[in-house]
Amino acid sequence: MDGQSFSVSKGDLITTKSSTYLVEDFLGEGTFGKIQVLKCLRALDPEKCGIVRWMGALKHGPHFCLVFELLEQSLQAFAHQTANHCLPLMQIKNIVEQVP
Repeated sequence: MDGQSFSVSKGDLITTKSSTYLVEDFLGEGTFGKIQVLKCLRALDPEKCGIVRWMGALKHGPHFCLVFELLEQSLQAFAHQTANHCLPLMQIKNIVEQVP
């Protein structure tokens, strides 16, 4: 890196040669984006495997950005909406049925 400060904020537009992306929100970050498993996941059918659809990736400044389909909410957010912050048994059953 060149030592310059670089940031991405909600509402920013990120433009590549083929597309323009609006940063709507930050969902988190992690090292999962640096491993070979993403290529394996992209080869799977998200409908049959019950996984989030990976749309692609792009480099923006020093950041490597992963583009996923936008889901309504995470499992964690869904669980926090309940009184005891746990998923109800019937919801767990529905989720487990989607896992291959």
